[in-house]
Amino acid sequence: MIGNIDSRGVSEINRSTLKAVLATLGLGLIIFLMATMTITAASWANHAIALPKLDDTGFGRLPQRTRMYAADGSLLATYFHQNREITKLGKVSDNVIKATLAIEDERFYEHNGVDLKSIVRALVSNLRSGEIVQGGSTITQQLVKNVFLTHERTFARKFREIILAYQVEGRYSKDKIMELYLN
Repeated sequence: MIGNIDSRGVSEINRSTLKAVLATLGLGLIIFLMATMTITAASWANHAIALPKLDDTGFGRLPQRTRMYAADGSLLATYFHQNREITKLGKVSDNVIKATLAIEDERFYEHNGVDLKSIVRALVSNLRSGEIVQGGSTITQQLVKNVFLTHERTFARKFREIILAYQVEGRYSKDKIMELYLN
């Protein structure tokens, strides 16, 4: 027989095995409860936070210039705070798209709106430096922030951004999201 037996006849090996099994079960229960709470919260938030409606082009909230026409249809004047003209993705240089992906979100075509690897990488980098030196937002998250949300730095805004990013990814193709982002 292996191990020492105490006065109750329980060996040290059995006691340590029992502790390991109980610790594993406890950890498994904690992970299960956290996953259940996360899925429940995400499901609730997905229904509670509705993606704002966009016009047919998908550019409903991007500011563009205002054109004033005469009764005969001729252009009288153009007013703008931002002189924006929507460009289709097919007219954008491949180099611009590749540079944007390299700088902003190299795994854009691999994730579904939120890139956990980028978030962890940014968190580790920021903790090491003691300040915010990297961000972990995807192109989709940045689009959501710029079009639908404010730039305030709160957990509530970030939570809404993540939920809306998943919704945008469910509604639009990756190319449409890239087109929206670049515009």
